Amino acid sequence: MPAASNASSPSPEATLAGSKAKTSSGTFKVARVATLEGSTGAPLMMDATAKRPKSEGDQRQEGVSMTQLMLFIYPSNLEHPESTGRLELFARYGPVDENGKLRGGIAGNHCHTDLEVRQMIKHETREMLFHLFKKPRDTVEVIVDSLMPASMKYNYTWAEVKQLLKDVPVDSNGRLSFREMQKVILGTQKARLQALLKEGGVFQERAKHPYQSNPAVALMAPFNKKKLNDQEEQQMKMHRLSRYCTVVAGLEARL
Repeated sequence: MPAASNASSPSPEATLAGSKAKTSSGTFKVARVATLEGSTGAPLMMDATAKRPKSEGDQRQEGVSMTQLMLFIYPSNLEHPESTGRLELFARYGPVDENGKLRGGIAGNHCHTDLEVRQMIKHETREMLFHLFKKPRDTVEVIVDSLMPASMKYNYTWAEVKQLLKDVPVDSNGRLSFREMQKVILGTQKARLQALLKEGGVFQERAKHPYQSNPAVALMAPFNKKKLNDQEEQQMKMHRLSRYCTVVAGLEARL
């Protein structure tokens, strides 16, 4: 009986061989697969790009309201917003949420800051100028950089925005079609920049208010003549001295 039990029990050499067999490459591959499938990290990796749950305030309605547009173009925290650039950026990357914020990132989780919006406006305007030139970038880069200040100088008023979008269809809820808004705004952007390339200017300056311009015109009328008598010449010199004496400085102060 003791001999039989010794025959059935494995020897130390056999046990060592069996352990080596378990460490074969095939066994390791199966173990890896089983470990990945049964790990608690796999569901987390699968849900890493899952969309955030939408609250009632996040539910977007069809179309864009004028309130949304106004909140984005004229934010209350900016005194002089770049309304033209913001309107064109809205057409390219909009629509915005109900609070007038432009969102981006995965599932719209990132709300673009005013600094980011400003950088996007500069980038998109610059790229549009390159596109309109239809020449290699290296040959027109200097021209584009010189046109950038003029291309971003003009800012729409709210009345001009409403006039621009007056033909965009409105639904029963008073919301405008975003697709039609895109066509109108981007078409206006192209025409605006093409006029800048051809004529060197986009819009004429708005007429000044009468109470600001009329007195100046009346006071300067005697000095706008081609020929002045002695008395008028003395008056003109006094006027110019009183107006520009504060900017007089020595050459060393100008450097």
